[in-house]
Amino acid sequence: MGVESSECDRIKGPWSPEEDEALRRLVDRHGARNWTAIGRGIPGRSGKSCRLRWCNQLSPQVEHRLTAKGVVQLRSLYVRPEAAAGMPAGCEVLEVTSLLRELILRATELPLEYDERGPAGRVMRLLLDELAALPRLPYNLPMPKTAPLAAICARLVEAPNDPATLEDLAARHGTTARTLARHFRRQTGMSFAEWRRRARLLRALGWIAEGRPILAVALDLGYDSPSAFSAMFRRELGSPPSHFRSAPA
Repeated sequence: MGVESSECDRIKGPWSPEEDEALRRLVDRHGARNWTAIGRGIPGRSGKSCRLRWCNQLSPQVEHRLTAKGVVQLRSLYVRPEAAAGMPAGCEVLEVTSLLRELILRATELPLEYDERGPAGRVMRLLLDELAALPRLPYNLPMPKTAPLAAICARLVEAPNDPATLEDLAARHGTTARTLARHFRRQTGMSFAEWRRRARLLRALGWIAEGRPILAVALDLGYDSPSAFSAMFRRELGSPPSHFRSAPA
């Protein structure tokens, strides 16, 4: 007697446009993390298949934005879908190690067409292995796309000192705190408290890089004291706020 594995597709063959659209909607709803739930939403497709489809075909088309403060040197890497199986499923910020930095610089010196079986190919394979193993950093902020969370998050990004609790926000939008918390987790992969802390942290990094005093940053973010802000900052990033000040020109 055969047993059907939950990790095997019951439908074989290429994905249809309707399945791709369903996958986009499900990722919007659940975030690019809960692949078991996403797989249940597409008949005949497993969670593993959905993740591979998202990483290899659809995820590269996700809109994203990068903001830099101060003097920045930037290198861009473009990875072919078939080589991206070990990459994160969604937008992430990764820590660049000394090894990865040198690999990136070396990769930019290689010709566009190189021998994948020669020394250049070994450099590129090592670069991909290093990328796949990097720790994620808390520098990205997933934004919900459905009401009322989209409006709530846009408001909190613009006004990071807003003291509203989850209960306050739920009451404003005619729902319950429990429902709002559940949708927050589904759409961002984070709790409300984690998301707001991340939003404040990113705003703080920008302000600190601009040279604002730590006291002003703490108060503008809604903290009662700079010590409470510094404790949160050190807990999240492992260093005090002063460590992230731009070096004087």
